[in-house]
Amino acid sequence: MMVNDEQTVSEVRFCTAHERSDPNTDGCHVEEPGAAEYPITCWQTADKRFCWNQLPGKTLAAAVKAKGNVGHHDIQSVILPLVCGSFESMQESIMNTTVKVTLIARTSIGRVGIRNHCRGLDSGGEAANFIETEQVLEIPGCRAMYSFVIIRGSVPLRWSQPLVNLAWNQRIQVNEPTDITPVHRHFARLLSRYGIITVVDLLGTSGDEGRLKACFKKALASLPLPRMCGEKGVRYFQYDVRTESQRGFPAQLEELRTWSKSEVCQQGYFANMLDDRAVNAAIRMQKGVFRVNCKDCLDRTNIIQCLLAQIALQQQIRTAKAQYGDSMSPRVVRMHRKLWANHGDRISLQYAGTGALRRDVVRVGKRTLTGLLRDGRVALTRYVRAKFSDGWAQDGLSLWTLNNDELPVRNARRGLCLNHPSFPE
Repeated sequence: MMVNDEQTVSEVRFCTAHERSDPNTDGCHVEEPGAAEYPITCWQTADKRFCWNQLPGKTLAAAVKAKGNVGHHDIQSVILPLVCGSFESMQESIMNTTVKVTLIARTSIGRVGIRNHCRGLDSGGEAANFIETEQVLEIPGCRAMYSFVIIRGSVPLRWSQPLVNLAWNQRIQVNEPTDITPVHRHFARLLSRYGIITVVDLLGTSGDEGRLKACFKKALASLPLPRMCGEKGVRYFQYDVRTESQRGFPAQLEELRTWSKSEVCQQGYFANMLDDRAVNAAIRMQKGVFRVNCKDCLDRTNIIQCLLAQIALQQQIRTAKAQYGDSMSPRVVRMHRKLWANHGDRISLQYAGTGALRRDVVRVGKRTLTGLLRDGRVALTRYVRAKFSDGWAQDGLSLWTLNNDELPVRNARRGLCLNHPSFPE
């Protein structure tokens, strides 16, 4: 999904991973004036923000070009862009109509790292654990395809949560937003790509999370953001999932559902229709995205993203006339919940080394005894990994993604037990 440069930034359209970067080349690429024309390669058109072998690929292409034995285009034609994320597709029947739902997620390489070692923004405005998820609806026999995009990313501030001892909870260190340049760069980039941004902040209201939330709201309030179609470019909504869940999800959850339906209707979704000549034609555009965050952007984030995606799916199915009424088939709801529960586990495995917490809330819609016991095991595993092994995992990611010829390595790890990464940020 990308913003159409010829229209206002509030209009968002869907595009494939192989969309041409230069529409004037008409399917061919010219490396320099007078050179022969070659078909555009997958490597040239891939979105490098999500290309995990970008650095090795560039290094290989540059080395081959320097040797001069093989054409630069020839080597690019055999490099396949690698994406780290999640993919799953399921289908179910509604009133003798098959509904196929696919989830595609890709993680940005802008700021790659492991949970406690990679938080917030860097100086360039890249957010940790930034993931773009696309939910695609297909109905065989129906000539339309529907898409809904949602994003998540670490709280967009300069903050950290360093491991200083073996305590269960580590204190959050957040810089007061005196310099909001990284925050401005982050949201300017999101606005140019996705259109209107609706921030859904799930941080707690007390303790360290409360301080982080207050700094986030202060930074947002001071941003010189543009207005789009008479609306604010960035809208802010907060909901304390942890506190409300301890109260048994009372009326505030219904307020969240009502707000979510209104926002999803306002942002819309993408719809693509095949005409009589079998030519694709976009009939609806998604005007913006939800940017959901909690502290880790894993467990609470997945619960709310599942809710938002389910509302969008219900609207899409109703539009496709595959079903009538205000509620989806229970079988489709179960399928959708299973998709998002699996998706949450995969994303959590990449960032925290374990499956997601509160998975039962996503899978069955409520807390269960089995889910509570599993959460205890997952929390203990995260603690052990953070203290004794995540530093090496961070080193591996840094070696793979950082664009440095010589990375400075510390002479020794700090502390006897705490497993810190060798490469300083």
